[in-house]
Parts: sequence; C-alpha cells; structure tokens
Amino acid sequence: MGRNLPGVPLAEDSALIDAGLDFALGTNTTAGVAYSGQFGDGVQDNAVKGRFAWLF
Repeated sequence: MGRNLPGVPLAEDSALIDAGLDFALGTNTTAGVAYSGQFGDGVQDNAVKGRFAWLF
C-alpha cells in the first residue's frame, strides 16, 4: 500500500549543499555541527544542526 505525500518542490536551477564536521572531545564524547542549504530560482532555505554524543 503506497502513499503519496505532498512536499515542497525543488526550484529549477537549484543547488543543494550539505556539509558537516564531527569533533572528538574525549574517548567517549563527540560533538558535531552540520549545515544544509538549498539555493535556487527565487528560493533560499538554510539549516544548521548541532549534535552531542556521549557513549557509556
């Protein structure tokens, strides 16, 4: 059973950018930051995400 979910269409002549970095803060901890962006014909969307992980 399939479903169609409407979403925001991509703009014509658009560029999608995803980049991120992770840093080891210790033997069991990491932190990271990531960026996502869409740039196109009259469209601009940006997101920045942070993350922290502690393994125990």
